Amino acid sequence: MKKAKEYALQYNESKDKDLALTRIWMSMFDESKELMKARHAKSDRAMVSIFRELNNKWNSMVRLVGEDVLIDGFVNVLAKQMPTIAAVVKREILLK
Repeated sequence: MKKAKEYALQYNESKDKDLALTRIWMSMFDESKELMKARHAKSDRAMVSIFRELNNKWNSMVRLVGEDVLIDGFVNVLAKQMPTIAAVVKREILLK
């Protein structure tokens, strides 16, 4: 699993920023699956905790790149891609 500064470096070194963000988001989503498996996460609460952790990593990356990358971009895309969990994710992460 990468750290926020590694993702920031990946973004900064990329010529196609949109593609870089897509790849970073997908990599972070893959991390969520690895973390769920490693932590034996089965409940919504455990899942939300992992998504919060990755959203914090995304936000750290955003602060490091210092460009027009949206804060909370990880959970915003997640909510669009997985509408069945959107309400839980937004309530538990974005509104706290």
